[in-house]
Amino acid sequence: YKTPFDGSKEFFPPGTLPYSNATWISYSPREMNIPPQSKQEVSYVVNVPQEAAGGYYGVLIVENVPDAAMLADAEAKTGLRLITRIGALMLFETDDSNKNPVIDNFHIENGNLKFTISNKGNTIIKPSTVFYVMDEEGIVQDRGDLKDVFLPMGEKTDMELPLKANLPSGVSTYILTFDLKNDASMVREVDIQKNSDSDIKITAIRE
Repeated sequence: YKTPFDGSKEFFPPGTLPYSNATWISYSPREMNIPPQSKQEVSYVVNVPQEAAGGYYGVLIVENVPDAAMLADAEAKTGLRLITRIGALMLFETDDSNKNPVIDNFHIENGNLKFTISNKGNTIIKPSTVFYVMDEEGIVQDRGDLKDVFLPMGEKTDMELPLKANLPSGVSTYILTFDLKNDASMVREVDIQKNSDSDIKITAIRE
């Protein structure tokens, strides 16, 4: 996954990244001829190194190789060469993989509650964030969700949540729940005090 970590992907040659699993996988057949309206089974074997720990990732890409004569004819007529590829993501995580997101740097800027999510673990994290806002009476005033992020190991991304329009004076509590999948989650409660439109500040952050 690449910046802005919204799910966009960039592919590299096999085995060039430290968390690549490409060299672990062998598959057969490597070439096949599939008639129309039919299918072909591909078998693969994964040999996991004993020292592996955390998440390792790759993609199995299948490329259509057109008939040479048809390809030459199409290229001569259009000046274009069209190659079709499809890929299957191969996402492996060892039993002792460690999800360790750090959520910090909360601040208010230009009418937004901003914070940073950092991935300090050894596997990709894909937190989904939902929030709701309570007033001083404990009544829910707003709720919603934020964009999902796909954060590789060692990376971080900045997030922002627009403050509720017409935020009432006094203290409002923003409660954010980060769903890390596989029954793991994190919660942050952020108290925001509004004295005036130009005086809005964070007064407390709780886990």
